[in-house]
Amino acid sequence: MILHIPHSSRKIPPVVRNQFLLTDAELERELLAMTDSHTAELFCGCLSRDDATVVFPVSRLVVDPERFADDVAEPMAKCGMGAVYTKKNDGRPLRRMLTPDEKQTLLNTYYFPHHQRLAEELSPTGISLLLDCHSFPSTALPYELDQSSDRPQICIGTDSFHTPSDLAKLLVQHFQSAGLTVELNRPFSGSIVPMKYYHQDARVISIMLEINRSLYMDEKTGGKTDKFQDVQNLIAKAVQCLRKYRDEKEAEHWKGKPIIPAPDWLKKRMEAVRSEPPPTLERVMRQMEAAAKFRRQCPEGETVCDDDLVRVSMFVSRGFKCRDDSVHGPAHWHRVERIGLKLAARTGADKTVVRLFAKFHDAGRVDDEVDDGHGLRGAEIAKHYRGELSGLTDEQFTLLYNACVGHSSKRCSDDVTIGTCWDADRLDLERMGILPNEELMSTAFGKEIARTGNVYPVLLYT
Repeated sequence: MILHIPHSSRKIPPVVRNQFLLTDAELERELLAMTDSHTAELFCGCLSRDDATVVFPVSRLVVDPERFADDVAEPMAKCGMGAVYTKKNDGRPLRRMLTPDEKQTLLNTYYFPHHQRLAEELSPTGISLLLDCHSFPSTALPYELDQSSDRPQICIGTDSFHTPSDLAKLLVQHFQSAGLTVELNRPFSGSIVPMKYYHQDARVISIMLEINRSLYMDEKTGGKTDKFQDVQNLIAKAVQCLRKYRDEKEAEHWKGKPIIPAPDWLKKRMEAVRSEPPPTLERVMRQMEAAAKFRRQCPEGETVCDDDLVRVSMFVSRGFKCRDDSVHGPAHWHRVERIGLKLAARTGADKTVVRLFAKFHDAGRVDDEVDDGHGLRGAEIAKHYRGELSGLTDEQFTLLYNACVGHSSKRCSDDVTIGTCWDADRLDLERMGILPNEELMSTAFGKEIARTGNVYPVLLYT
């Protein structure tokens, strides 16, 4: 599931501060009014490691990612609050007049990269559920279209194409059962969908959740109240319902899909497996879950087709020798892949190699503790399946092999792809209570993340 948090930041980059006509005090008051304060903490308190979070890094006063980039298509542009605001919430001037180049620079720097990150989190083959996370003031601001005084405590925003009616009903019932007043599309309506998919792809499900700020914060000071934790817990339960809903829709999506014929090597392996003791149901479910995760992660521009990778992933998972809940098993492989792809987007590493490394680097482990030589064994397992990965070039395989062999050494690599692989693995050490070491990071972005001392939020917020 993807949590989109567009309006939680109060950051005004120094490079754009001179565009604003407000004094520091006036700017603080405008930020207090317009910011969905604490929503990142409010919603991310329920985050699981399988979720993705896309948080807009600067204030909506700089650029509003929820508006259409083209003022002609954006209704709020008429009151000076399109993607690039020119007016305050009370209609008075916010900015000096920008040149077309300045406006385009803002969009290129903040708006379009954010929408690209959001689109990259969507599943290319399965079902994606996007939760658009907001809060709203208990009293309407002057710019708002709905000036009614009887505001609900919860607002659910829907889209006629991307929000199934049963999903909206599920959220309404959840919050009503907690004794809260709930309304659909009032005082705000709609829910964000990347333009690439907007009213084109029904596999992308989107719904907006708006929380009345009076439930969790002091709207005059911006501080949290003692009810914050209760609201956070209520949202966490709602997100659990959404995850279950998404999983059910995912199962429906794949039901009845033709099964890809197994290659000869897999048929032989399955014949051998029939003579082995049957695996536990729990282990089978873990293997299926791991394979499903890899199926959902298939960025464009790669050289190994997803079906090949899924088949190999299932087989490698079945041959894994450690416990089902191993800290070096499929759950770790999935996180290394996600971390690696985020790193590769910055470093320019070969994403195909990064994905394969995630699967093979610990596949040869036989012990969760000290296991000398497991990197070489993982490389040899990759070598064994070399022929099944038809799109993999010799150069890519060499990178994959060397990355697996050396990943457990305390060395860094000058090669951007190998370095990205190693950093992705080392940045997941937090699962074992070990903070990643900046000195053992090969890439500048890896060093930057390790330096924070809190890896997972940094990866999800960048």
